[in-house]
Amino acid sequence: MKRLLIGMGLAVLTAGAPLQAVNEIKVIVTNSGTPTTTYHDANAAFSVGVSSTTTLINITAVDGVSGVGVVTITGSGSSDLKVFYGSGAFPTTGLATTAECGDIGGLTVSNSTQRAATSLAGHIKEDVEGSVIVGKLYRFDADGAIKSTFQAALPGGTGLFIVNAASTSAGASITCDSGDISKVETTSNCAGAVSATDGDILLVKVGGDLTATVRASDGRIVDILVTGGIDIAPGSSSSIRSKEGASRITCATISSQTTISLIADNGTGALGLLKVSSGGIPNGCHVHVKSLTLPDTGSESGIIVNGDMNGLITIQNGGTVSQPIWIGGSLGSNGVIGYYYEFGLTNQIIINGDDVGGTWSGNVRMDYDDDEGGAYNITPKPYYPGASSTYGGGAVGLATFHLYDDDCQPVNGGSHAFTGTTTVVLSFYGPIGWDTNYTDPVAVSYRLAGTSTWVPLPGTDFSCQVSGRFLTVTAITNWDFADDFDYRIESVDGALYSQVPSTPDVDFTYTISGQ
Repeated sequence: MKRLLIGMGLAVLTAGAPLQAVNEIKVIVTNSGTPTTTYHDANAAFSVGVSSTTTLINITAVDGVSGVGVVTITGSGSSDLKVFYGSGAFPTTGLATTAECGDIGGLTVSNSTQRAATSLAGHIKEDVEGSVIVGKLYRFDADGAIKSTFQAALPGGTGLFIVNAASTSAGASITCDSGDISKVETTSNCAGAVSATDGDILLVKVGGDLTATVRASDGRIVDILVTGGIDIAPGSSSSIRSKEGASRITCATISSQTTISLIADNGTGALGLLKVSSGGIPNGCHVHVKSLTLPDTGSESGIIVNGDMNGLITIQNGGTVSQPIWIGGSLGSNGVIGYYYEFGLTNQIIINGDDVGGTWSGNVRMDYDDDEGGAYNITPKPYYPGASSTYGGGAVGLATFHLYDDDCQPVNGGSHAFTGTTTVVLSFYGPIGWDTNYTDPVAVSYRLAGTSTWVPLPGTDFSCQVSGRFLTVTAITNWDFADDFDYRIESVDGALYSQVPSTPDVDFTYTISGQ
């Protein structure tokens, strides 16, 4: 059934003319400011012709809920064609708030030149059943699922490329060929791939599980925020992939088959934050980055694993110590944190961050990619020797954090010949804090070298400063680390603690001998 209404949508009804069917699809084509209205059967395929004067096509259901069949746009010549699944003006800001049809069968623009000049926006009550391929996408909202290809060459409108849906189905895809994807958001599961071929992905937000690939092949991912789990079956390339890195990836759980790869030739490959809030990282999961850095937003950074780490984390060049790898439970027997270059451990690795009895049985490995067998594991665990500078400046700490003897200046148990230097630096395997309810976090005493009686120094003779995993003790008055005296620095009960949520006390005794 198809009839034509000309002008402003008014028609002269002759005697015996049928009433308008409530389940028809209403199409308004605007040419040079003049709208022409046609009606088509619900759920049936139909074509819409355009010319050089066509500026806008509105598609709605008369009853507001019927489905729209496959729409094919024929003809060409319009330099700025807008297709809107909705009534009224094409939206330039915000959402078309009223959905005025159910399913849509798909949208095709036959002429490739016309397709490049066609922008799309809309809001529907149900599913996108078939392929939608246009030149530009401004914003599309589906209260149901996206079940097929949803593709645009470029962002549309004000440079936005936004897709909101209840879900995306397996086999579906959302692709921007050139330019940035502003947002893809699902209220439940996202099983359709999201891809920016030559641009960034600013946000993928999933209310359920993410089971599809997310790839910025030549760009960057800013945020992937998943309420449920990330569980992406392996394919020809990585599950989550980005040449220029990712700012934040958060999820409740991550599966053994998921791979996150931010490594590409000539790309930055930096990760701001990966947070797995429960379940840990299982054996088989691989996280591969060039470095750890600060994310665009939020106070958390690094790799945060609330559980055990039994997968593989590989880091090419570390990043900064302030971006830690935080493991709430154990670094399990299958877990490996591999650094690609010798002396590449620049990060702070924390194990047993939740103070749940976690252990360090897996490996932290240097020269991970050495094909000649040069790779080696840091041992013995958990209190390995050697100054942190020999590994890259970072440290691996099993909470509660122990004094890192060989990293202290001077080395714990060693000798000193300061000749006027008035500072010692105590190093720990992980970051510590100072409960400022305690005026003095340490007790300092001295004795004449070779004697047995320790004499306490008053707190007014020294000052303390805590920063990261370092405690600096500095003489103020007459205490100057004289060469013929031994010195002992001990923790004050309750004053110093490991910087993990349960804040367990740090206990230690540090000594140096005079020369």
